[in-house]
Amino acid sequence: DAGDRRGRLRYVLSKMVMERGSLAGLAGKEDVRMEGESDGGDDDDEEEFYTEGSEELRQSRRRIAVFSLQRARERLGREQRECSEDLASLRKRRLALAQLLGSYGVCGSQVGDARPLGRALFTPDAKSILTGAWSGSIKLWSVPDFQPQRTFRGHTDRVSGLSFHPQAGSVSVDFASGGADNNIFLWSLENETPVGRLLGHQGRVVHVDHHPSGDYLGSASYDGSWRLWDIAAQKELLLQEGHSREVFALRFQKDGALVATAGLDGIGRVWDLRSGRSIMELTGHAKEIFGLD
Repeated sequence: DAGDRRGRLRYVLSKMVMERGSLAGLAGKEDVRMEGESDGGDDDDEEEFYTEGSEELRQSRRRIAVFSLQRARERLGREQRECSEDLASLRKRRLALAQLLGSYGVCGSQVGDARPLGRALFTPDAKSILTGAWSGSIKLWSVPDFQPQRTFRGHTDRVSGLSFHPQAGSVSVDFASGGADNNIFLWSLENETPVGRLLGHQGRVVHVDHHPSGDYLGSASYDGSWRLWDIAAQKELLLQEGHSREVFALRFQKDGALVATAGLDGIGRVWDLRSGRSIMELTGHAKEIFGLD
């Protein structure tokens, strides 16, 4: 809404003042109005605005809609079959799962880097673990003996975003990373150097996540925006604002229709990728949000 946009604009201006010294004629103003914004408080609450997107974004929204409808149809089919399952079978399956979870324990540990680790996740086949460190290094470790298999070099500052492609191991780009050097790199597990680079963010890239289709990548950044990228074209499709402070977390819904973002403003938002609208605001946190799933 208009209040969020004013807060976002004040934050951007304050960052510019800190980085560049001062902004003549802007730093001293108490309030900065968006173009076309009225003085009335009630009208501002109802105001909406749109930015025209590219043809590539329009086509991507259509593909996402088709993909998500098929995934939703499959999910509903599974849920209907589960509803028809008899209670004895359901209870047996849940008890087996509870026993499996109860058997979890520490099987080992390893010093991953000279500096703190910002992210760790299993490869899709669960045979290795990928870690990202504040030194900028990314390492692949074997499981369960935790021996280093490969070091990926490209980032020059803290790595806190890692995400595997849904079909990692059978595609040319297996995973993506984001770091405090403002870069997003695309990697193959077979190469120690990046196979691609996504440029655009003006602040630390805290989180990246692959769309379930594998065609797109989402990123959350300290520049106050989240973005949607076409992986094959290595091109930005969407720059989306909506948070008044840094965006810290981003996750796609499993069907692929929605994406959730959260940030240091203490607000979470759910966006419909098919229309571009913010369809839900998640309030309740008194302080920053550092994760969502």
